[in-house]
Amino acid sequence: QRPVEITQWDQVLDMLEAHSDSSIVPLSKSTPDVETPSLKPLWRELSRVVQHNLQTVLGYDLLAGQRVLREQIARLMLDSGSVVTADDIIITSGCHNSMSLALMAVCKPGDIVAVESPCYYGSMQMLRGMGVKVIEIPTDPETGISVEA
Repeated sequence: QRPVEITQWDQVLDMLEAHSDSSIVPLSKSTPDVETPSLKPLWRELSRVVQHNLQTVLGYDLLAGQRVLREQIARLMLDSGSVVTADDIIITSGCHNSMSLALMAVCKPGDIVAVESPCYYGSMQMLRGMGVKVIEIPTDPETGISVEA
């Protein structure tokens, strides 16, 4: 398969705009029903944390993330044989942000990136914004990514 430039996904954009259509059940958010009774203890704790730590909650943190968290992760990694310091660790806001930072560190416009297909549309948009070309590798729901491809 040849690398291709990523084109705009009109169908994906149509689906994103269809959120007001009551016949469509949105499964893309991956967020819980916030009204469920089992979340009440979580909401109470979040409320307590906000009330007692308002400055911390509303303030900006270091770009690399909370130092105490990075130090704890470094300690845990040491237990498994990895020698890293808190300065070697970056806390991100999620997997998409992590992948974006990693790819920006190693890719430049025009590079070729292999992705599994189907692929999360947000990843394709990110890759398009980086100016890289993509080779889609077929996947199977039972066997995973096709090594032969």
